Amino acid sequence: MGSGEEGRIPFPSGVGSSKVCSTVLDYPRNGLFWNRGETMNLISDLYNNFASNFATNAIAILSLIISIYVAYRTLLAKFKGKVWPANAVVLMYVDDIPSIGVGCFIENTGARPGRLDDMRLIVEHRSTASTYHFYPQLVRDDYNIFADYQDKDWFPFSGVTLLAGDKLEKFVIFKPLNDQFSANVGEYQIAMQVRWNERSSWQLVSPGLTLFLDDTARNHWNSPSEAALQVWSRAFLKQRDSH
Repeated sequence: MGSGEEGRIPFPSGVGSSKVCSTVLDYPRNGLFWNRGETMNLISDLYNNFASNFATNAIAILSLIISIYVAYRTLLAKFKGKVWPANAVVLMYVDDIPSIGVGCFIENTGARPGRLDDMRLIVEHRSTASTYHFYPQLVRDDYNIFADYQDKDWFPFSGVTLLAGDKLEKFVIFKPLNDQFSANVGEYQIAMQVRWNERSSWQLVSPGLTLFLDDTARNHWNSPSEAALQVWSRAFLKQRDSH
């Protein structure tokens, strides 16, 4: 070996250094290196598989969410009935008996239908502590104190059916139990109670109404020949006067 050959490792016969490099770079599976084309194809396959699986999983998750929501709406959701009285009552008559007309806003905020079975007013005269129960007698959808209604314009109260999301307005005339009531001068506290879905317990509606009757209003209400008289709640009048 001459001086020019010193330090070189001899290759096997017939194999040059360029042949070795070519063999290493072109050996795609068991060697240390892959060629660039094979690597890019592998990356592309992995990306396509990921994108396909992601879309499939997203659709499956969305379907699951929709199924849970539908199950909630149909199986788990409840009926949620609410009633609000108007800020004024109408002092009127049914069969010459002093009665109370109240505008009622009725709503079902739940996802199931339900029914308002019954209503009543607990009317208390503050100074005498006399308490009277008024029950619904007649109902219609709206009411104008200046209109002249006939018997055919009213319907007997038989409850109110509410579908999911319903918002209704009813004008209800309440008549005293056993037709026994005579108005007095002074302050009256009126509390409304309701019963839902064949339950036996009464639910108190908040807020209640407080009215004040002077001599004129008392005499008007006790005289069946007089026209209907609208009386505002004291809370509403106080709020109106504050502005």
